Amino acid sequence: INSGRGLLPLNSFEEKAQMTSYNLINTTKAVEGIESKYNEIMQNEKKLYKEKNYDKKLCIENMKAMLRESDEKLSVTLRLLNECKLSREKLFIEKTTLQDEKGKLVGQLKALFYTYNEQKTVLEQLSRKEKDWESERMKLKKEMESLTFEKINFK
Repeated sequence: INSGRGLLPLNSFEEKAQMTSYNLINTTKAVEGIESKYNEIMQNEKKLYKEKNYDKKLCIENMKAMLRESDEKLSVTLRLLNECKLSREKLFIEKTTLQDEKGKLVGQLKALFYTYNEQKTVLEQLSRKEKDWESERMKLKKEMESLTFEKINFK
């Protein structure tokens, strides 16, 4: 464009127009290069943002899943806890009922044992009296026989 003249002043309008055109073309190319780099950077940034956003969404979804899972475990645990509590209350009621029944049965058993001992004592006394009566009866029988034998001999 400057046809090898170096940096000589531009004399003609054509040279000025060519130079302006050349500068405009170079500036346009530079701006287009900058715009393409800017667009490329923007695309990369959008891609990174989408990836980060996707990663955040994945992380949030994972956290939601973990939260749902822990909620389910918590509800199962609470249900089991309530069942255990109800079972414990039932067992406590059964225990107190059985203790009451045991107390009554122990009282009845003591009364029965007392009655048994009284009857045993009475039976032992009756047995002794019966032996005494038996021995008395035998004595009386011998006496009668001897008396009967003597009567027979006196006749």
